[in-house]
Amino acid sequence: AYPLCLILTSMKRGKMVLIFVLFLLPLWMNSLLTTMAWQTILEKNGLINLALSALGLPGVTLINTPFAIVVGMIYNFLPYMVLPLYVSLSKIDKSVIEAAHDLGAGWAQTLRRILIPLSMPGIVSGATMVFIPALTTFVISALLGGNKVLLVGNIIEQEFTAAYDWQIGSALSMVLMVFILLNIALEAFSGEEGHAHHAGKGAA
Repeated sequence: AYPLCLILTSMKRGKMVLIFVLFLLPLWMNSLLTTMAWQTILEKNGLINLALSALGLPGVTLINTPFAIVVGMIYNFLPYMVLPLYVSLSKIDKSVIEAAHDLGAGWAQTLRRILIPLSMPGIVSGATMVFIPALTTFVISALLGGNKVLLVGNIIEQEFTAAYDWQIGSALSMVLMVFILLNIALEAFSGEEGHAHHAGKGAA
């Protein structure tokens, strides 16, 4: 998401809006539908293997693998990282970056010492927005992983629907809730720390 947002902030508004909309499309559709679409693409007789077959290349096993789950999660959750990160990067004054280059800072140094620190609120916010749904998801791993790769969400779902062990399911849900609350608290603390830092710099 970070390289994408850097590219978007450097583009002209017309092209930027088009690419931005393309990356926000998953938010406009039901996640179950998008996951089933990826299931069709990655399965044994899916679009990728059909394309490989047309080129005379051997097929590959993509469905029911950790790779398929990662692809599905990135597609579904990437917009949640792009939105806050783009807002944070777009607020950075371009003159600050130009000044860094004028003072001899290379691109890597500018990224490490200016862009990343100034965009840290967007990074923290985006990470929180991705972490919570990624931690609780079970549909993506069930459809794309074939229940061969279990996430915490899958285990909780199975405890309630298959094993009928509501005690274990409730305990795991509470553990999940603790992680989510800790994540939210970390975001709130980072936000307050960032505001205090900027206020201190302003006073200086």
